[in-house]
Amino acid sequence: MVGGGELMVTERFASLIFAFQKQHPFVRFNYFTGTTDEIDERMNHGLIDAAILVCPFDTEAFDYIPVGPDARWGVYLRTDDVLASKDHIKPSDLHGRALILPSRKKLKKEIISWLGEEFQSMTVPVTENLGGNAGLFVEASGFCALSSEGAVPMYDEKKLKFIPLYPERRIQTAIAWKRDVPRTPAVKAFLRFCKEALADR
Repeated sequence: MVGGGELMVTERFASLIFAFQKQHPFVRFNYFTGTTDEIDERMNHGLIDAAILVCPFDTEAFDYIPVGPDARWGVYLRTDDVLASKDHIKPSDLHGRALILPSRKKLKKEIISWLGEEFQSMTVPVTENLGGNAGLFVEASGFCALSSEGAVPMYDEKKLKFIPLYPERRIQTAIAWKRDVPRTPAVKAFLRFCKEALADR
């Protein structure tokens, strides 16, 4: 069992899985999609063997390999929004706006820190744990969703636009696994494969 969120780096993780299966065609993967906190809990209970985690996470409990590219934070908004023509979004651009924020406390705290004093003028009528639904809420409401690049998968560019934040913020990701637990030969082989593949890049 492996897992991860709706992230730009998921495509790279998928490439590693399929490259590994070419060498080991009888190994099957079950992929769980969830937030870093949900996956963290499942790994602690032995339900997931390895996953893409968004930093920060408990590096004392998990071994990990950084995996990129890092994704920019930005705003997803409708293409008819008054901000849609901008090249980047500053905190002052969002003054008085209704926002959709991640429900994960650490990420939400980071966004509020970036917004600074401007956050006092804003409302947060909706929080979300995965970006796909955030895109649908933006379309329906006209609110702005703050999330990472790639977190809203396969959105219609005629309806939604992603604009990066300024000053820039990025998220870092890693392939992680629980430290000091028994592993099957297949899991050991996959982790070794990931280490070797990512060491070459």
